[in-house]
Amino acid sequence: MQELISAKFALENFFQKPNVVFLDATFHLPNSGRNALEEYNNQHIPNSRFFDIDQISDKKSNLPHMLPDEVFFSKMVSYLGVNNDDTVVVYDNSIFFSSARAWWMFKTFGHKNIKIIDGGLKAWLDCDGPFSNEKSQTKEASYIANKRNLSSYDTLENILSDLKNDKNKIVIDARGEDRFLAKVKEPRPGIKSGHIPSSLNIPISSIIDKNSNCLKSIDEIREIFTTLGLTNKNSELVMTCGSGVTACGLAIAANSLGFTNVKVYDGSWSEWGSREETPVEI
Repeated sequence: MQELISAKFALENFFQKPNVVFLDATFHLPNSGRNALEEYNNQHIPNSRFFDIDQISDKKSNLPHMLPDEVFFSKMVSYLGVNNDDTVVVYDNSIFFSSARAWWMFKTFGHKNIKIIDGGLKAWLDCDGPFSNEKSQTKEASYIANKRNLSSYDTLENILSDLKNDKNKIVIDARGEDRFLAKVKEPRPGIKSGHIPSSLNIPISSIIDKNSNCLKSIDEIREIFTTLGLTNKNSELVMTCGSGVTACGLAIAANSLGFTNVKVYDGSWSEWGSREETPVEI
């Protein structure tokens, strides 16, 4: 069943239905001047809960919002009132399509029913969906996540090894072209500029319609992939970005085109660009 759904479909089929939980997964960069939690408190889909990508993360890691283990994920999701058999509908109010990160996390931990509202809160409001600034009523649940699905993500060590051995792994970077080509400094201090050798660049902004905030049409996205020679649906695609958020948006786009072996590099450039042993192209 389709996981990326329109706001209209979400409103008509999931809003205020039993065993459905809406989650606001908005994320902004620290230097953006925006506060996702404050925005959620001021305006959100009624009774939705705030899925904090920074908080639901591996607290032992010095990298931003890395995937936690299944125990911590279970604890945090239970606190949000999500049960294993619930349909989870995620959305955001971010230029980064950050709801994709929440989608990927739930998928990685084996959740069965997960949907994303294409276009997020903007699309919801555009179709006259109701909104609220009242505190959502949440009853803590007993969520039990599966162990992390290792086929869903890749590591720095795996990518380094495959690059060295010329394995047929295609790394695709969702950062803007100026960062990919090292024309500007990275927003995070101490991070090298450039990109993973031989990687391709599909900026997340290139697959999102600026007017609607929705993903572009399948045909438009297919043209972007095809122009880069990405036509073999069995290719192993590894999506990366600045810190593992927009990479998940590329994963959704690839899935929608029928690619069957799509992974996310969780550490992304925050890890790769901070390590001495990693090669860099500019």
